[in-house]
Amino acid sequence: MSQPQDRQSDPEGVGGADAVVPVTVGTMAWAVALVVVVALRARLRAAGDGWWIWVCVTGLGLGLLGSVWVRRRRSAHRARGSTVDGANRANRANRANRADSAHSAGSDGSAD
Repeated sequence: MSQPQDRQSDPEGVGGADAVVPVTVGTMAWAVALVVVVALRARLRAAGDGWWIWVCVTGLGLGLLGSVWVRRRRSAHRARGSTVDGANRANRANRANRADSAHSAGSDGSAD
């Protein structure tokens, strides 16, 4: 098993992506799917697959909740004067410092 210090750092931009666009696109995809499924409702019910309408409704509802969530998160970061990327960089730095501290504490050679 590899030690924490052997782990490579995350590539720039991966941890700080703004989620508003992908969540909005996903929500729109569920809306389109709902329209298609409603248009095919008679065929789906005849085949016993009428429940697909509720799958799309659920996806659309969760997407709308997700949109509210990520927009509030982005607004909160902007209100603090930080960016999502800056906050994630700070979190990664804190994790690295804790890992370094734990590694150096475990290798000081002292016996308990």
